[in-house]
Amino acid sequence: SGVPADEGKAFNWLRLAAGQDHVNAMLMLSVCYSTGKGTPQDADMAEVWKKKALQLNAEREGGSAPQTQKH
Repeated sequence: SGVPADEGKAFNWLRLAAGQDHVNAMLMLSVCYSTGKGTPQDADMAEVWKKKALQLNAEREGGSAPQTQKH
């Protein structure tokens, strides 16, 4: 809304939110790392954040995290 997008700042805000156990921020960080938006592309970090999000979500739902496969 009239403000230019700053992917680097957005990435930093997502990291802060993820550090506070915000599952959606963790998933969005995974996408950022996967696509290179706001940060250098890093498939390993994308997988790390995806797994953290899935694990935390499963814990909150009282189950265990689904197994993910690395591509």
